[in-house]
Amino acid sequence: MLLSPELCANLKEAELDSVQVTFYSDKEAVHNELVGADNYKKTVDGIKNALAAGLNLSINTPLCTKNREYRDTLEFLHALGVTYVTCSGLIVTGNARKEESERTQLAEEELYRILEDAAAYCYANGMEIAFTSPGWIAEEKLLAIGLSVPSCGACLSNMAIAPDGRVIPCQSWLDEKPLGDMRTESFKKIWNRAASRKHRAYASKNKKSCPLRERGEKQK
Repeated sequence: MLLSPELCANLKEAELDSVQVTFYSDKEAVHNELVGADNYKKTVDGIKNALAAGLNLSINTPLCTKNREYRDTLEFLHALGVTYVTCSGLIVTGNARKEESERTQLAEEELYRILEDAAAYCYANGMEIAFTSPGWIAEEKLLAIGLSVPSCGACLSNMAIAPDGRVIPCQSWLDEKPLGDMRTESFKKIWNRAASRKHRAYASKNKKSCPLRERGEKQK
């Protein structure tokens, strides 16, 4: 979806709570490689349009070996006027389950060093940062650099609607049977479905782990 000036104005008028854009790198070639399409310029334009419209914008960056120079990306975003960012490890789902993608995953220690540097930059420059991958970094390490400890929120604090109308437990849960279809069912029906309740029961235990990552580890 292209965040055009017109769309951003309409979203602002509709009082949308927030907009999140995934941005992999300030380096055009890296972003396009990880996205799999030549969309860097459109993404940057979308970020600028959202900010100009006054939308509550956050930028998410899944981190891997190809975009490990995260501070450069933060400096670029700060110059655009972005104040809130999130980042995660490379989640083992969709195309990221391929062996080639799995090899780009960062080891815990390197990921922690990247986060430590990123947090220091954000705090020094009036930005907010959150790490959203539960179970990737030890809790005490995250707390030591001022980051909250993430937990799974599937079907509890978030759900997602795919472009084709399928409802999934979270935005990364792409390769299993969907919970329902917003084109043909009410959200209430999907929310109360047994599969949704099962995910919600897991998330409500405030587990500091990601079911998708646990599944990936078991399949290795």
